[in-house]
Amino acid sequence: MTTDEKVCKLREILKKEGLFAYVFSTGDPHFSEYPADCYKSVQFLTGFTGSNATVFVSLYEAVIWTDSRYFIQCAEEIKGTVFVMKKTDGPECTDFKEYVREACKGRKIALPAENLSIRKYADYERAGLDIVPTDDFVSRIWTERPAAPLSPIREVPLKIAGEDKDSKIEKLRAYMETRNLDYLLLTSLDDIAWLLNLRGGDVRYTPVFYSYLLAGRKSVVLFTEKRRAIFCGTGKVRSECSKKRTFGFEVKDYAEFFPFLNDIQGKIGADFGKTNVKIKENVKNGILVDVRDYVEELKARKNKTEQSGMRKAHKKDGASLVKLLRFLHSYQAERKKILTENGKSGQNETRSQGILSEIAVAKMLEEFKKADSDYLEPSFETISAFKEHGAIVHYSADEESNMEIDGNGLLVLDCGSQYAYGTTDITRTLLFGTAQAEQKRDYTAVLKGHLALERAIFPEGTKGYQLDALAKAPVWSIGASYFHGTGHGVGHNLSVHEGPESISPRANDVKLE
Repeated sequence: MTTDEKVCKLREILKKEGLFAYVFSTGDPHFSEYPADCYKSVQFLTGFTGSNATVFVSLYEAVIWTDSRYFIQCAEEIKGTVFVMKKTDGPECTDFKEYVREACKGRKIALPAENLSIRKYADYERAGLDIVPTDDFVSRIWTERPAAPLSPIREVPLKIAGEDKDSKIEKLRAYMETRNLDYLLLTSLDDIAWLLNLRGGDVRYTPVFYSYLLAGRKSVVLFTEKRRAIFCGTGKVRSECSKKRTFGFEVKDYAEFFPFLNDIQGKIGADFGKTNVKIKENVKNGILVDVRDYVEELKARKNKTEQSGMRKAHKKDGASLVKLLRFLHSYQAERKKILTENGKSGQNETRSQGILSEIAVAKMLEEFKKADSDYLEPSFETISAFKEHGAIVHYSADEESNMEIDGNGLLVLDCGSQYAYGTTDITRTLLFGTAQAEQKRDYTAVLKGHLALERAIFPEGTKGYQLDALAKAPVWSIGASYFHGTGHGVGHNLSVHEGPESISPRANDVKLE
């Protein structure tokens, strides 16, 4: 089916259900930034492949919202379809709630209960939207949806984690005591992986596994597939998840989570920003209360062992990157020599001979990394973007777009790696040929901003958004800006984007520690 044919089928479902519009976002029931393929409903319906979008399909309109990282990419990927793009940030942004309220005029809007957080549901209701939680309508159209992943799980040894799971769970229970909670529910995949010192492979580039976790005063229940094998640090299979005694916590199948939740009595704490509406609907006998994601805070404060591992990971990654930079320096010198000699002799060079491309550079970097036995995989798909492609913040080269790296231009190289002891995210902007005045101006302004941020000394309690202006000020001074963030947390062999801290214009009320 084409995108427009899929939208027509979705509208048929809306008419059948007596609803006016359907809204859903990128992500999965756990609100992961990068979901498994089976949860990529936005990509299936719209063709947009970015990590952040909200889709609105009414009986008359089809609109997709995304942020400034994806403006160029989204516009290109939805070109020729019924969809219209709206911006969530920058000077031309459109308020989603106001737009939908005006478009729907009090008529009913369906949202999949597993794709809608409790907090956002309340926010929509306060904005005057008539929301109806439903099943996933896209699933009714997506008949060849990929199967749910079932990767093996590996344990993180204490020498890498720096703290065993029992110690972490005790901290969690101490927090529960202060909130008078009988249970604490964890829904974020990286929270669960970190707490239990386990890693999986259900999501590409992010070593997590699909699961829920319910911690009680005396029990811990992990909901994931019991068929998964769990590997110990030596790489040998220690047991299957079904053997409770081996790990000190009970394991039930992922599908058992909602029936189990029905029978729970007592006070259950959950972060309503990360807990979907279907969970709330299935708490029949207990009381669900909103609490902050305490595990996210613990995870963000890296212990000494984790810090050491992160430093080691950056040294390893830095060595690989320096090898690439050395090669590119030689490549550029050789290109200059060939062009000069051909110019003197009056010969026309065979352009394809020995010329690198965006994809070739990314592959070369990957080979340098693979030479290190500690390297596991990228932490995201490498961005190798030459000339105008560098303006596409999350550009991904393919055989059609793959540009030759030759002549004058900037190459944006954004890459990251997963090691068992740390995760990296490194960006460099490289000049080929001669720089234009505008490139010098822009590059220098961004460099000044980064240096100002790097050198900042700030009082305890300072928030990331307060520091973001240090990076933006030199850019603003030349009459320019960028609307995405400047800095973010990074996981310890986990997600390359990790909260709660960030350095961005968004008023995130989390102090930097």
